[in-house]
Amino acid sequence: MIDPSSADNSICWMRKEEFDQLRSKDDWRDRFAVWANWNSNGEFVTYTVPPGKPLKVWEGETASQVLKDREGNLIKADDKGNHFWTAGGGKQIVLDPDDLDKAHLGKRQPTEWGYDSFGEGLDLVGVPTLTNNWYEKK
Repeated sequence: MIDPSSADNSICWMRKEEFDQLRSKDDWRDRFAVWANWNSNGEFVTYTVPPGKPLKVWEGETASQVLKDREGNLIKADDKGNHFWTAGGGKQIVLDPDDLDKAHLGKRQPTEWGYDSFGEGLDLVGVPTLTNNWYEKK
């Protein structure tokens, strides 16, 4: 899951089976522990591992996350001491983006969940939606 500014060749991925189980952006954020300020979502890209060329990956359960400010302090959700957190638990794949081959990348597609996170109604004029963005080292 990516937003228009995300690189297609990221370190974090999921299998199609995990993707197919997601029901909403909130479900994705909670199960894969992704804060809105990290990734606004709206799009996804697929990668097909070519036959005979396996990838070295780590695959495991996504850890829960507690929201912190820039200084590393926990952000309180209310005056009772509760914090903002995500449950995690989705099966995530982490890999070295240098191991990916651009030739096996699919075209970006919409998640159909929109680009906003909290109903703020984003103005998408000029946003390059559904445009692949392969990161190249300089």
